[in-house]
This record gives sequence, structure tokens and C-alpha cells, in this order.
Amino acid sequence: MSGISPEKYTFHQNQKKFKAGKYLIVDPCYVIGGDPFWQALCNYSFPSGEENRDPIYVTIGEYEIFCWGTAYGDGCYPVSDGSNSGNAGVDAGMLSVVPMEFIEENNLDFGKENGVIVTLEKNSIPYVNDGNLTLGNITAITKEEEDEEYCSQCGDYGNYLNWDGICRDCEIENEENEDE
Repeated sequence: MSGISPEKYTFHQNQKKFKAGKYLIVDPCYVIGGDPFWQALCNYSFPSGEENRDPIYVTIGEYEIFCWGTAYGDGCYPVSDGSNSGNAGVDAGMLSVVPMEFIEENNLDFGKENGVIVTLEKNSIPYVNDGNLTLGNITAITKEEEDEEYCSQCGDYGNYLNWDGICRDCEIENEENEDE
């Protein structure tokens, strides 16, 4: 493992909306893999005697990082934001969404070499299904689907929570509009 070991952090599973901007999709071991932090992350993710907690959010200072397990563990998985694409290498069986400001502030160039820099076009909540991530216009595919599905409201590729073919972001937006 490599990367930094932050002194102050929290783990949680409360959904958070990520702001539009640049992110690195990378195995978290490449950027926040230093001990004792890495051991704490593993202990939180896989508590003894309980099911694993997947996905999880890690708050480090002002930064929110989203981590999830891949469908098949280690490997090399395609990531795209619709304009930029590449492959993210995985050595710890998981991937993460890390703000580029965090990467730059901590001089984590090694992480950039092993991940894919993407741009989130609008504020979105990450959703994982069978190891596949959908975060607005960003996808990370760790398990190929037989049929690609597109949101009937916004047209983005994604995994859906309802029978109407509405992606998680549009579903939440619709709920917010109903509340007004």
C-alpha cells in the first residue's frame, strides 16, 4: 500500500452529493493506503462477524471520498466521463472517487498514474450496483452488463432503482421538486 495516512477522518454510509468538478477514480490504496489509516478503513469496511459495509464514504478534513468494492476484486477496469476514458488498476479489490484538490494538495502523483481523471458535469450522488459505479456522467464498470440501459429522463447510462428507468440522480431531483 502507498499514499498518505491521515490523522483525522471519519467513515460513514450516509449518502452525499458530490459537487461538479474533477475527480480521480483510483484504488484507494494508492492515495490513502498508509497505515494505520488503511487498517482502520479495512476494519470499518469488513467488521468481524458482520457483512461488509459497501460502499462507504470517508471524510478527511473538508474532503469526501467514496469507496466501493469491485465485482471481481483486483484487475483493470474501464472508467469514463463521456469525454475522457481510461483504465483504473486495482490491487485492493476496491475503487474510490477522490477530489482532484485532495490529490494535488497531498502531492499524490502516484495515484494519478494508476487511476483515471474525470470531470463530473453536475452535482450527483454515487450509486453502485454489482460493483459498477454511476456518478452522474461518470461510470466505472467492473462487471459487464448484458444490456446497456439509459435513463429515460436525462439520457445518462446508469443503473436504476425504479421500474420507470429513472436514474438515482433524476429520482432524487424529482423528489426534491415535489417537496417544493
